[in-house]
Amino acid sequence: MKKRLSRTLCAVMVLLLVFSGIRQTTIPVNAADPVNEARNGVVSVVFHLKNAVLLKTYDGYSIAARMGSYGDLDYTGGSGFFTSEGGDYKNPTYIITACHVIDDYVRAGEGGVYETYVGFDYDEGGWYGLLLQAESCEMRIYYSANDYDIAYVDCYGSTEKVDVAVLRLRNSTDKRVALPIRKADDSMVGASVYSIGYPGNSDNEFTSASKYDVADATVKKGIVSKIAVNEGKGVERIQTDTAIHHGDSGGPLLTEDGYVIGVNVNVESNSPYDGQVEADYYAISSGELIRFLDKNNIPYMTSAPGGNVKDSGDISASENKVERPSADDKEEGGFPWLIVGIAGGAVVLIAVVLVIVLVAGSGKKKAQAEAQAQVAQAQAQAQAAQAQAQAAQAQAQQMQMQQQQQPVRKPMMRSLSAQHNGLTLALGNGPIMIGRDPSNCKLVYREGTAGVSGRHCSLSYDAASGDFLLTDLRSSYGTFLMNGQKLNANVPYHLKSGESFYVGDPGNVIRVELG
Repeated sequence: MKKRLSRTLCAVMVLLLVFSGIRQTTIPVNAADPVNEARNGVVSVVFHLKNAVLLKTYDGYSIAARMGSYGDLDYTGGSGFFTSEGGDYKNPTYIITACHVIDDYVRAGEGGVYETYVGFDYDEGGWYGLLLQAESCEMRIYYSANDYDIAYVDCYGSTEKVDVAVLRLRNSTDKRVALPIRKADDSMVGASVYSIGYPGNSDNEFTSASKYDVADATVKKGIVSKIAVNEGKGVERIQTDTAIHHGDSGGPLLTEDGYVIGVNVNVESNSPYDGQVEADYYAISSGELIRFLDKNNIPYMTSAPGGNVKDSGDISASENKVERPSADDKEEGGFPWLIVGIAGGAVVLIAVVLVIVLVAGSGKKKAQAEAQAQVAQAQAQAQAAQAQAQAAQAQAQQMQMQQQQQPVRKPMMRSLSAQHNGLTLALGNGPIMIGRDPSNCKLVYREGTAGVSGRHCSLSYDAASGDFLLTDLRSSYGTFLMNGQKLNANVPYHLKSGESFYVGDPGNVIRVELG
């Protein structure tokens, strides 16, 4: 009986380990200088252009002259840090950064043709624009000046809301390590924190910094001023006086013991980037980050002393996230691990019941017979539960394959104005501004275009409803539907694919469509 009981207990322990997914790991954050050590998890994230040229155009599309040729060009950049399960922290695959660091790459179709206006001027031919154009683009993760990997977009939030994105490498790397995450709370207000990143101004005449190496990552110290929540959007940010500059976006905000509590994203000032008078700096809080990673099934590790309570953010260093189903699956649905977990839990519960029955019936033949009958019944129930889980698995995989086979149509906007010559722009997660101001608008009208304000209106796409959202931004001459209806300022109006509207004047027509 003791041997049988011992075997049963061993089986129960095996089942518990299998279904709980616990694997003991050690997270190396207790170095003598954990903040400095954390630089080993930070990288430079760069939007790179291929065969870039500068073009002169009078009508927004047709080319009047080539003003310059730049070849391959690191155009914009930010920072990022690696994440993974604890057991894989030395060979991570996923990089967390800010959504606005990858915005241009997403708008270019994640690798397609990239175009942006970099200036406007006037000559004898009239107003002309300087259009920077590249035949393709990519996101690079630099480990040093001449060593990089190509990264791909896995998932992203919204520049205007949860300004977080995750990139992934085709293969894991041993050139950086993953950083652990700790959930931020009000008890951290007043505590010292550090930002790590690659600000653009670090490469100057006073340094030999490459902006890519581990040793070149810039560390800045400050405190947590408060944890703020945007009342309109409900997004939690950490306000800090730790300086965040161009290039720092997407880098980690760290505690003194080396845990990530935020993703650096914003600076607010009464004179932005000009003296930084009364500047406040913001990071997306680790609470928002953890929700985003959970939603998209991205692996991460998080640790705090004294507990394993996931909802409070106190998760032990031995905990690991469930394995990701597929690196190429960007959808939020994914595999029904809850069903498999329920089935596994049922098996564990049945096994525990068997142990109790066997112990209680020691030395009694009748009890042994009953225990054997219950063993058989439990085995049958376990097999049935396993069969149900496998059936649910197969059904989910079939539904997932059907969804993947359906063609994905991208939301687009097409200008029918003569000055744009059929220009078409893809809509990403955030809104596209329309107007005459090239510093804020993606679809830019020439200065002097009848009826068009500097920031006239915005257009975005709501994937949930399949509608385009058009909002007038208090323009001088109004935004109109094709039936002549004038839109109320700051009130989104729903458009269906194939519908059109015009800005200020009937000659400035824009059509929305799914391509």
